[in-house]
Amino acid sequence: MLEELTNAAKAENANEELLVRASKLIAKLKSEREVQQRIAECSTLCELSSFKDAEGKEGLPSWAPDTDAFEEFHEDYKKVVNQADQDEISKELMAASLEQLAKIEHLIVEKKQLEEEMKLKANKKKKKM
Repeated sequence: MLEELTNAAKAENANEELLVRASKLIAKLKSEREVQQRIAECSTLCELSSFKDAEGKEGLPSWAPDTDAFEEFHEDYKKVVNQADQDEISKELMAASLEQLAKIEHLIVEKKQLEEEMKLKANKKKKKM
């Protein structure tokens, strides 16, 4: 609705300063919504202290088991947070998202380590046979 009003105001040659303020507010609100969506999407994953705890856990995001998809989500989340920082979202929301990003990054690193360990063990078993 705010976007429609801003567009109508532009069409009517409204005060440029007010149009700039409205555009900034729209960007801030969109960024806050996107960050809130990301926070909600990975909240169950961020409850884990270790990726080992993910096995058998229900309610995890669909991308969590696939390392590539997990990394893609993480990269996308970082882009959203960078844009949100430029759009000057609330400090509380920014702090929550940065905390989650750190947890997610830790989980990705741990997941990759576990996968490498499993590959090494599998290779050792093959060599013994």
